[in-house]
Amino acid sequence: MMHLHVICEGRTEQQFVNTLLMPHLAKPALAVSTRDLGGVGKPPRYARIKKFLLNKLKDDPRPASRFTTLIDLYGLPPDFPGWARGFYSEGDPYSYINLLEREFANDIDDERFIPYIQLHEYETLLFSSPQTFDCLSATPSQVGKIAKIAQDFGNIELINRSRQTAPSKRIEGVFPGYDKVANGVDIAELIGLPTLREKCPHFNEWITKLEQLQEDL
Repeated sequence: MMHLHVICEGRTEQQFVNTLLMPHLAKPALAVSTRDLGGVGKPPRYARIKKFLLNKLKDDPRPASRFTTLIDLYGLPPDFPGWARGFYSEGDPYSYINLLEREFANDIDDERFIPYIQLHEYETLLFSSPQTFDCLSATPSQVGKIAKIAQDFGNIELINRSRQTAPSKRIEGVFPGYDKVANGVDIAELIGLPTLREKCPHFNEWITKLEQLQEDL
């Protein structure tokens, strides 16, 4: 039996995995469990992320076990491997995120580890279907503002540019009462995993890698 451990940045990401990914990935021979990184500080320094992850790898030394992460690019600490090299503002965000994930994997140095960093943060996913913001008792104007942001960027995984215009900040600007934990997973669940994957190529690549684990069983 294979065990997939998903190390999540915080409670929202953990709830997202439990609600959407676990039912999708779990099979009789593949168990999925989650842990919340929030307990070691938010955002923690990379040294603490690494220690947390290495401890998990040590706790489960079985060759069939796999480990992955769900952490945001937004707010990564400057001591993160590769953080200062090829910064995405000077080039392609996808090249940058792939660099960070490679450096992360090299630093952890365990073939059972599958790194994943979300472009640019969890709220990116919620722009996949602006209409689902109706669940927040949104006005047509509010839904229209979310739709315009998604339309302006085309590729929603590229929504960012600054601390003031990160995906979560844009949502909070339209919905001042938005609560990351209370609302974030509800909206994603309404959107559904197929649409999230269709609209978010990097996210889809990660899910595809996790699905392929089932072929190794």
